[in-house]
Amino acid sequence: MKKLIMVMLTACFVLGFTVHGETAIKKQYYDTGELKYELNYQGGKLEGVSKEYDKSGKLIRTYTYENDVLIAAKKLTSDAKRLELGPLGFLRSWIFWLVLVIVVGVLGWLGLKMMMKDRAF
Repeated sequence: MKKLIMVMLTACFVLGFTVHGETAIKKQYYDTGELKYELNYQGGKLEGVSKEYDKSGKLIRTYTYENDVLIAAKKLTSDAKRLELGPLGFLRSWIFWLVLVIVVGVLGWLGLKMMMKDRAF
């Protein structure tokens, strides 16, 4: 019976519930019956914020879509701190910028030192 319900839910998810131009929220469940995904559709395409939950029902990730294209993904950690997972999310990290400044500074200092070494005053 449980497998039949899961097959029916999967079939509904695959076949879809939306008609072109309408907004719908599709839900996907774990085998145990807990909500796994809440996906927002507009006109048959992913649009807006979709959510992912763990088996205890806790929100663990959010995904932002525009016209069926993933724009941003955020993972919520146990302390509710957000980690950016987008393709350029590392650029938002202060550690990345600190390392970049140090590397550029060291390379600039080495370049200046070599230029001064070649010149005779």
